[in-house]
Amino acid sequence: MTRRSRRGLLIMLVISITVCLIQLCQEVDATVYTLTRAYYDAEGNEVDITQEAPVEEQEQQQEDDEPLELLININTADIDALDQLPGIGPVLAQRIIDYREAYGGFIAPEELMEVKGVGEKLYANLSPYITV
Repeated sequence: MTRRSRRGLLIMLVISITVCLIQLCQEVDATVYTLTRAYYDAEGNEVDITQEAPVEEQEQQQEDDEPLELLININTADIDALDQLPGIGPVLAQRIIDYREAYGGFIAPEELMEVKGVGEKLYANLSPYITV
């Protein structure tokens, strides 16, 4: 190997080490992104794929739970308070909060039926325990 080729290799080595050191010293953007994916059925309707207890289990839980003594304001309740309602789990409680934040709160308790997962039957079970 000639003197000139050794010098070229040495220069390339020094440049490579310098570039690596510069990259190590730079700040790294450590932003964490939560990626979600929407799922759709054959008709094009969005489908919620989260696991919820079947209706029979929810009804059994309603029978086992003691009745609530206080009314829960669905415009101010947090996820834990909503989770105490019969038939409402943490997933549905979060949907209620998301709906409330998106639309500026509930005007009437009946508006709760517009939240995905709250039908007439569930609302009938909840109505004695909720207020706005």
